[in-house]
Amino acid sequence: DDWREMRKLAMVELFSTKKLKAFRHIREEESELLVKKLSKAAQTQTLVDLRKVLFSLTASTVCRLAFGQTFHECGFVDMDRVDELVLETESIIGSFAFTDFFP
Repeated sequence: DDWREMRKLAMVELFSTKKLKAFRHIREEESELLVKKLSKAAQTQTLVDLRKVLFSLTASTVCRLAFGQTFHECGFVDMDRVDELVLETESIIGSFAFTDFFP
């Protein structure tokens, strides 16, 4: 019952057509920043840790949606611990089966 309520809330508050349209500019801005970051790394031939970059993209998007600030501006996380957060998130997500919760 709790999962159904949470799923219903997520669908209404996060994934409704109206909400997706309202937050489109945030997703576009964050994606543009990602492309610029990757382009800059390509120009300087710098290696990129995609796990870290994609985690940062996701975290920044979620933080902007929830708090109006990017992941780096939020101040909730010590930026030196990002590697640790990425690994922890991967282990948590690895144990999550989408089909277990969304038929």
